[in-house]
Amino acid sequence: MITNEPASFDASQLEAAQESLAALMNTVPVRPALAPSDRSKLAVVGDRTRPFLADALDAIQTNPEIVPRGVDVAALAKKAEAHDNLLRLESSADQFAESVRDVRMQIGNELYGVVLAVYALMGKPILGAALKPRLEGLRQRFKKYGQRKPAAAPVATEGQAPVQ
Repeated sequence: MITNEPASFDASQLEAAQESLAALMNTVPVRPALAPSDRSKLAVVGDRTRPFLADALDAIQTNPEIVPRGVDVAALAKKAEAHDNLLRLESSADQFAESVRDVRMQIGNELYGVVLAVYALMGKPILGAALKPRLEGLRQRFKKYGQRKPAAAPVATEGQAPVQ
């Protein structure tokens, strides 16, 4: 839901958030970054594969004699735990990113609506010629649309009349 409350996220808040994210990144095991071509070569452990892994690991742990020499069963269990914990962290990170994206989109929508209204007013003759050069520069945003009017104002915020 879009609200009519003022939004603030200044440079100091950005810096604090980035420091927190950097600290969080330092808690995650470090491995080389994967290129897209590297990712495409890896097996994907998704919802259907995880139960298979769990059952197989249980079989391995209860029957260690079936495991080839050199395979560390305890290390396998640690990798399974790490995978599951990182999956949970990834889910939380995705929810966080979606929340940040939603707030940014709402603020952008509100900002764009007001700016479009001011832009429309700038073309009124009563405002004089002083704004004409600035208006010409701003018109570049809508140049690909030809002579049509700018797009309709975005969704009105709650408790606020639509921008006209």
